[in-house]
Amino acid sequence: MHEAILTVCANDHPLSVRGVFYRVMSAGEVAKTEKAYAAVQREVLKLRRTGVLPYEWIADGTRWQVKSRSWDSVEDALDDAAASYRRALWHDQDVYVEVWSEKEAISSIVSSITNAWDVPLMVARGFASESFLWKTAATIRAVGKSTVIYNLGDHDPSGLAAWVHVQDRAPRLRAGDRDRLRAARGHP
Repeated sequence: MHEAILTVCANDHPLSVRGVFYRVMSAGEVAKTEKAYAAVQREVLKLRRTGVLPYEWIADGTRWQVKSRSWDSVEDALDDAAASYRRALWHDQDVYVEVWSEKEAISSIVSSITNAWDVPLMVARGFASESFLWKTAATIRAVGKSTVIYNLGDHDPSGLAAWVHVQDRAPRLRAGDRDRLRAARGHP
């Protein structure tokens, strides 16, 4: 398992621990069980703490820091704004595109591609919540263009059901919001 983890991480990083588990499991090194996941998790931690596995090769997308950006001076803020400028690649296109991932485990790999093409990556982590779907519907409505959503999910009953859930609920939320707005404005 030790060598499989190092090989997987050397080939694709950063990965979440679950992403490492899926890669090691797909290589036939461990079974698809919670016990095997716990063993991979322990081994990844051991490899990191002993300095064999670089810390930056493992990602944790489930926890984050909340803090507004700040600068030492107005000049620093302007320099940062100029350095971070990025043209909106899809602004003049007739279509709005999103990529959805059922699994957070692959987000660190997929995001490097979606980021390069200025496409939002929506990490649903299984079945998308009502709030997540509502926010997506609101974004699609605000953009006001035809929308294409690409789904990266498991082709098993749960993965397929999660995608059907997105296809069913998101359009209903768009229509429902439009109807609520009309009613609030006094329109039938």
